[in-house]
Amino acid sequence: MRILFINKSDAGGGAATAMMRIADGVAKLGTENYFIVAKRKSGLSNVYATRGRYGWLIEEAIDRMTRRFGAEGLCFPFSGPAIRRMAHALKPDRIVLNNIHSGYFPLSLMSELARIAPLYWLVHDLWPVTGHCMAPIDCSNWQDACGNCPRLDTYPSLGSDRTKKLAEGKRRIYDEVRPVFIVASRWMEDILRKSPLTAHHRIVRIPHGIPADIFNPQDKNSARKRFGITDHAPVLLFAAEHLDNRLKGGDLLCDILQRLDEQLAAPVHLVVSGKGKLPFPTAYRHIKVHSTGYLPTGDLPLLYSAADILLFPSQAESFGLTPIEAASCGAVPVVFGVGPLAENIIEGKTGVVIPPFDTAFFAAKVAALLNDPEARNHLSTAGREHIMKEFAPGTVAESYFELFGK
Repeated sequence: MRILFINKSDAGGGAATAMMRIADGVAKLGTENYFIVAKRKSGLSNVYATRGRYGWLIEEAIDRMTRRFGAEGLCFPFSGPAIRRMAHALKPDRIVLNNIHSGYFPLSLMSELARIAPLYWLVHDLWPVTGHCMAPIDCSNWQDACGNCPRLDTYPSLGSDRTKKLAEGKRRIYDEVRPVFIVASRWMEDILRKSPLTAHHRIVRIPHGIPADIFNPQDKNSARKRFGITDHAPVLLFAAEHLDNRLKGGDLLCDILQRLDEQLAAPVHLVVSGKGKLPFPTAYRHIKVHSTGYLPTGDLPLLYSAADILLFPSQAESFGLTPIEAASCGAVPVVFGVGPLAENIIEGKTGVVIPPFDTAFFAAKVAALLNDPEARNHLSTAGREHIMKEFAPGTVAESYFELFGK
């Protein structure tokens, strides 16, 4: 079985990570995989890029301009023809879409791809059911196919409100090509079953797999030394691909840390990992901040293993790979109960789930964990056992292989 995966990139970010893990899993069961991406980051020979550097700059500029007028995906002069040409040449048996809202994929292309092979869509955020945004947060307009958008600045942003028309355009294309929507959480499944754009289509839920042989606890002392920590004070961690991404809760984290610092009586370390910076105050009384910059995937097990507690104040998630990966390495995740996080992190058993967006309670629970090593150890052990059982990559791969086989 020959499978073609399409995504913005082949590395970096949750969508690319999940896609490559799924592809690796089904390849072990006998599939032949190919990837079409707008930005090629790996050296894999089966990954094909749709555009070079100048094509990237031109298409990004076109995308920004059309969005100013409330339009989306009108013209990608390099990526559109390249995807079409490559898909015909590769002759796949199945085509799996991933994130296609990032300025390289004209939605109308779905019709032609569906004529080449059955179309599956691995849904990584809520863009497929909205008029423009990937995370409506507290907006429920998506239940009525959008319109009157209160958050036009939410990524991918629009300059004027044409969300009703854009959502209706998606509905027409979905009804024509009949893709199979694949989601990783019950929360996401519930939203797609309520959306007027997708409710009448086939929706399949398969969780993402976490390779426990890779994401396993490393030697904690060695891990801590790797990030410049030589004493035995507890270590907190905040990690995101882009630290300044508002949805990841950087502003909430700053409030949490300010409150936490006031409750501490002994020093703690905070490791911050990702691109960009956060507006931390010049100094805390008890918290020492260590910045790692952006780390490649191969360094993440060591990063997670250095931490005792993961601070994850995200405002919106479609699955939440980071807290699950961290828990698999022994760190205790503390999260806001948004989206599927309350589903994947079991309160009081595999981590701590805080009511959104109570920063005072978040800080108090972290302070309590810092003062209770026994409770941390219990959550750490139970968390890893739960992940090894519920997110086993082999089981996930078999589910995908069976789905594609049908």
